[in-house]
Amino acid sequence: MIRQSGFTLPELMVTVAILAIIGSLAIPSIRDFQSNVRMSTTANLLAVSLKDARSKSITTRRNVVVSVVNTTTGWRGGWQTAFQTPLATDPANPLEGQDIPVNITIGPNPVLLTMTMTGSTGQVTRADGTVLNMVFTVCDSGRTGELGYNVMINQFGRVAVMRHTAVTTCGT
Repeated sequence: MIRQSGFTLPELMVTVAILAIIGSLAIPSIRDFQSNVRMSTTANLLAVSLKDARSKSITTRRNVVVSVVNTTTGWRGGWQTAFQTPLATDPANPLEGQDIPVNITIGPNPVLLTMTMTGSTGQVTRADGTVLNMVFTVCDSGRTGELGYNVMINQFGRVAVMRHTAVTTCGT
C-alpha cells in the first residue's frame, strides 16, 4: 500500500485558525504603522517645502510664499510654494505643490507664509506682515491617542521637525 502524505482535515483547520489569530493581531499594528508613516512623510514634506522656500528666497533675493492651495479647505487641501511677484523669466509659478494624505491634518491654519530676504538676513512673515515663529502640528484625524509631529519654523526661516512627546498635543 502506498503511503500518502499531506494534511488531515483537523490539522488544516488548526493551521487556518492559528493564521487567523495571528492575522487579527497584526492588522491593527499595520494600520498604526501606515498612519505613522503618513504623518512622518507629511511633516517632512512640509519641512522640505519650507526649507526650499527659504533657499529660493536667499538665492534669488526675492520673496517666496508658502500658501495653502485652497483657502476653504486650509492645509488639508495641500500647499504650494511660489514667488510672491513672478517674473516673465521664471520657469514656473507655483514652483512646487504638495498634496497631503487622507486623514492627515495640519494646524493651525494660517493660509500664507512669506519668506522675505533683506540683504543677508531674512524673515518669515504672515500675510499681514507680522514676523513670527510658527509651529505646525501634523496629526492623524482618523485616530485618537497618537503622537503626531511638530514642524517648527523660526522667524529667520530655520525649520525643525520633532515628534510629539504627549498624546494631548494631537487633541485627545
